[in-house]
Order: sequence, then C-alpha cells, then structure tokens
Amino acid sequence: MLLTVAGVVAALWVLLFVWAGRRRRKFGGGGATSGAWDELFQPSRQHVQEEKERRLALRDDAKSAAPPRSSVDLHSGVAVIRPEPGHRTEQR
Repeated sequence: MLLTVAGVVAALWVLLFVWAGRRRRKFGGGGATSGAWDELFQPSRQHVQEEKERRLALRDDAKSAAPPRSSVDLHSGVAVIRPEPGHRTEQR
C-alpha cells in the first residue's frame, strides 16, 4: 500500500513538471529562476510580463516626437502658440 501511494505521488510530480515545461515552451519564459515552481506558485507572473511588454511598446518618448508648436511658462504667465506650417490665417 505504501509503495502504491509513493508511486502515485511520484507520477503526479512527473506530470506536473512535464505540464509546466510544455507551458513554458508554449508561452515563452525560461531563465535560471523560472520553472515549475514559479508557474505553480505564481500563476500571474505571465500576465505581469505581458503587461510590462505592453507598456514598453506603448511608451511615449518625449524626445522621439516632433517639436512642440506651443509652450507655456507658468511662472511668467506667457503662452506661445505657433500655427502649423502652411496654415493660412483668416482675417475678419
């Protein structure tokens, strides 16, 4: 009886590691610290990684954009607004 219980427990552990390995290959991952334990006890880790990648892809870099057409100096109370190039102003 004891050998049967030990065999079932060992088989379950093998199935756990096979399942975690296939899942890791399917969804990416790896490294020295990731493994079956991480997937078993931290199932949201994949979602956190996806969110980090999404934020990195959607990051807005101020240096990569066109120069601003307006600037506001709050301390002196001055606002400068430049029209778009080629914009025709209407006279009333």
